[in-house]
Amino acid sequence: MEVKAKLRYLRISPRKVRRVADLIRNYNAEEAKLQLRNLTLRSARPLMKLIDSAISNAKHNLGLDTTNLYIKKLTIDEARILKRHRARAFGRAAQINKRSSHVNLVLDEGKASSITIPKTVQKELKPEEPMNQNLGDKDDKDNKDLQKNKIKKSVSKPKLSLKNRLTHATRRVFQRKAID
Repeated sequence: MEVKAKLRYLRISPRKVRRVADLIRNYNAEEAKLQLRNLTLRSARPLMKLIDSAISNAKHNLGLDTTNLYIKKLTIDEARILKRHRARAFGRAAQINKRSSHVNLVLDEGKASSITIPKTVQKELKPEEPMNQNLGDKDDKDNKDLQKNKIKKSVSKPKLSLKNRLTHATRRVFQRKAID
């Protein structure tokens, strides 16, 4: 059973809303709300409210179980464009288009297609090695000392001899001039 909800004249550009809509398409409704809650984009909040509205429509109007709902279709269409003008140089005016969008949401009952990681990406991902829990062992202290020495060696700068330091200093003075 399909449940529809619409959000009309949202004062955010359709391009910006589509960025968020692409993230939650084909998700379970509850998972989509969780994704939107963690996004910092401005269009996430109206989309979350729209999903809440569609879920409550399904629950109260049709008596559907809300745990099985998933986003079947989510379209973002262009709405009316508010045209404004801004003064520019030499007495000219530049037009500013303030775009708005219509959002159409269709929820359906059933299981959503679970989003899986492709096998090529899974091969590249390596599981993390478990950390040693034996903090009091002598071997761990030796490993830590070795790591500290490696870090010190990589951080320390090589020391220049007196001759190299003098030539280095004179080179710095004459860097501004072209030397052939």
